[in-house]
Amino acid sequence: MKKIVIILAAVAMAFAMSSCSSDSADNGASTPTEAVENFLKNMTNGHVKEAMTSTYEYVSASSEEKKEADKEFENEDQLKQLGEMYSAMFKDYKVIDEKIDGEKATVKIEVSMMGTTAPMDLIAKKLDGKWYCAFESMK
Repeated sequence: MKKIVIILAAVAMAFAMSSCSSDSADNGASTPTEAVENFLKNMTNGHVKEAMTSTYEYVSASSEEKKEADKEFENEDQLKQLGEMYSAMFKDYKVIDEKIDGEKATVKIEVSMMGTTAPMDLIAKKLDGKWYCAFESMK
Protein backbone atom coordinates (compact mmCIF):
# COMPACT_ATOMS: atom_id res chain seq x y z
CA MET A 1 0.00 0.00 0.00
CA LYS A 2 2.84 2.37 0.71
CA LYS A 3 3.71 1.93 -2.93
CA ILE A 4 0.27 3.23 -3.96
CA VAL A 5 0.55 6.18 -1.56
CA ILE A 6 4.03 7.04 -2.80
CA ILE A 7 2.87 6.69 -6.39
CA LEU A 8 -0.18 8.87 -5.71
CA ALA A 9 1.91 11.61 -4.12
CA ALA A 10 4.68 11.45 -6.71
CA VAL A 11 2.32 11.41 -9.63
CA ALA A 12 0.29 14.29 -8.24
CA MET A 13 3.47 16.34 -7.87
CA ALA A 14 4.69 15.40 -11.35
CA PHE A 15 1.32 16.18 -12.88
CA ALA A 16 1.15 19.58 -11.25
CA MET A 17 4.60 20.45 -12.56
CA SER A 18 4.09 19.45 -16.20
CA SER A 19 -5.21 15.32 -12.78
CA CYS A 20 -9.75 13.66 -12.39
CA SER A 21 -12.56 12.53 -10.21
CA SER A 22 -15.66 13.41 -8.31
CA ASP A 23 -16.25 15.25 -5.05
CA SER A 24 -16.42 12.02 -3.09
CA ALA A 25 -14.76 8.63 -3.21
CA ASP A 26 -18.25 7.11 -3.03
CA ASN A 27 -19.56 9.04 -6.03
CA GLY A 28 -17.81 8.76 -9.34
CA ALA A 29 -18.63 11.15 -12.13
CA SER A 30 -21.22 10.50 -14.82
CA THR A 31 -18.85 11.66 -17.59
CA PRO A 32 -15.07 11.83 -18.05
CA THR A 33 -15.25 15.63 -18.34
CA GLU A 34 -17.14 15.85 -15.06
CA ALA A 35 -14.46 13.65 -13.45
CA VAL A 36 -11.69 15.99 -14.65
CA GLU A 37 -13.52 19.13 -13.59
CA ASN A 38 -14.36 17.73 -10.15
CA PHE A 39 -10.78 16.58 -9.57
CA LEU A 40 -9.34 19.97 -10.52
CA LYS A 41 -12.02 21.79 -8.52
CA ASN A 42 -11.21 19.74 -5.41
CA MET A 43 -7.47 20.21 -5.82
CA THR A 44 -7.62 23.95 -6.51
CA ASN A 45 -10.02 24.52 -3.59
CA GLY A 46 -7.68 22.77 -1.16
CA HIS A 47 -9.73 19.57 -0.92
CA VAL A 48 -6.73 17.42 -1.73
CA LYS A 49 -7.78 14.39 0.31
CA GLU A 50 -11.18 14.32 -1.40
CA ALA A 51 -9.53 14.57 -4.81
CA MET A 52 -6.91 11.90 -4.15
CA THR A 53 -9.30 9.43 -2.51
CA SER A 54 -11.66 9.62 -5.47
CA THR A 55 -9.08 8.65 -8.08
CA TYR A 56 -9.35 5.42 -10.04
CA GLU A 57 -6.28 4.04 -8.25
CA TYR A 58 -7.73 4.69 -4.80
CA VAL A 59 -11.28 3.58 -5.57
CA SER A 60 -10.08 0.33 -7.16
CA ALA A 61 -7.60 -0.45 -4.33
CA SER A 62 -8.20 -3.06 -1.65
CA SER A 63 -9.53 -2.05 1.78
CA GLU A 64 -6.11 -2.66 3.28
CA GLU A 65 -4.42 -0.43 0.70
CA LYS A 66 -6.97 2.31 1.31
CA LYS A 67 -6.30 2.21 5.07
CA GLU A 68 -2.59 2.69 4.46
CA ALA A 69 -3.24 5.53 2.02
CA ASP A 70 -5.58 7.21 4.49
CA LYS A 71 -2.73 7.37 7.01
CA GLU A 72 -0.69 9.36 4.51
CA PHE A 73 -3.53 11.84 4.09
CA GLU A 74 -3.27 12.81 7.76
CA ASN A 75 -0.33 15.13 7.01
CA GLU A 76 -2.30 18.38 6.78
CA ASP A 77 0.76 20.51 5.91
CA GLN A 78 1.64 18.33 2.94
CA LEU A 79 -1.97 18.33 1.72
CA LYS A 80 -2.13 22.12 2.06
CA GLN A 81 1.07 22.59 0.03
CA LEU A 82 -0.17 20.28 -2.71
CA GLY A 83 -3.50 22.12 -2.81
CA GLU A 84 -1.76 25.50 -3.08
CA MET A 85 0.41 24.24 -5.92
CA TYR A 86 -2.60 22.93 -7.86
CA SER A 87 -4.52 26.12 -7.17
CA ALA A 88 -1.74 28.21 -8.69
CA MET A 89 -1.25 25.93 -11.67
CA PHE A 90 -4.85 25.12 -12.59
CA LYS A 91 -6.57 28.36 -11.62
CA ASP A 92 -7.39 29.07 -15.26
CA TYR A 93 -8.25 26.09 -17.48
CA LYS A 94 -10.94 25.04 -19.92
CA VAL A 95 -12.04 21.71 -21.32
CA ILE A 96 -11.42 21.46 -25.07
CA ASP A 97 -12.47 17.92 -25.99
CA GLU A 98 -13.50 14.52 -24.65
CA LYS A 99 -12.92 11.20 -26.40
CA ILE A 100 -14.30 7.99 -24.94
CA ASP A 101 -12.90 4.60 -25.94
CA GLY A 102 -14.76 1.94 -23.97
CA GLU A 103 -13.83 2.12 -20.28
CA LYS A 104 -11.16 4.77 -20.85
CA ALA A 105 -11.41 8.38 -21.95
CA THR A 106 -9.11 11.26 -22.77
CA VAL A 107 -10.16 14.74 -21.76
CA LYS A 108 -8.16 17.50 -23.39
CA ILE A 109 -7.86 20.69 -21.37
CA GLU A 110 -6.08 23.96 -21.99
CA VAL A 111 -4.24 25.42 -19.01
CA SER A 112 -3.22 29.06 -18.80
CA MET A 113 -0.51 30.10 -16.37
CA MET A 114 1.96 32.94 -16.28
CA GLY A 115 0.76 34.23 -19.64
CA THR A 116 1.25 30.91 -21.40
CA THR A 117 -1.42 28.49 -22.59
CA ALA A 118 -0.67 24.79 -22.88
CA PRO A 119 -2.79 21.77 -23.85
CA MET A 120 -2.91 18.79 -21.51
CA ASP A 121 -4.54 15.37 -21.93
CA LEU A 122 -6.04 13.79 -18.83
CA ILE A 123 -7.18 10.17 -18.59
CA ALA A 124 -10.34 8.99 -16.87
CA LYS A 125 -11.34 5.36 -16.35
CA LYS A 126 -14.73 3.83 -15.78
CA LEU A 127 -15.33 1.56 -12.81
CA ASP A 128 -18.76 0.16 -11.93
CA GLY A 129 -20.41 2.63 -14.32
CA LYS A 130 -18.70 5.73 -12.88
CA TRP A 131 -15.75 7.79 -14.13
CA TYR A 132 -12.61 8.47 -12.07
CA CYS A 133 -9.27 10.18 -12.67
CA ALA A 134 -6.49 7.78 -13.59
CA PHE A 135 -2.92 8.69 -12.81
CA GLU A 136 -1.75 7.50 -16.19
CA SER A 137 -2.77 11.06 -17.09
CA MET A 138 0.60 12.08 -15.81
CA LYS A 139 2.76 9.83 -17.96
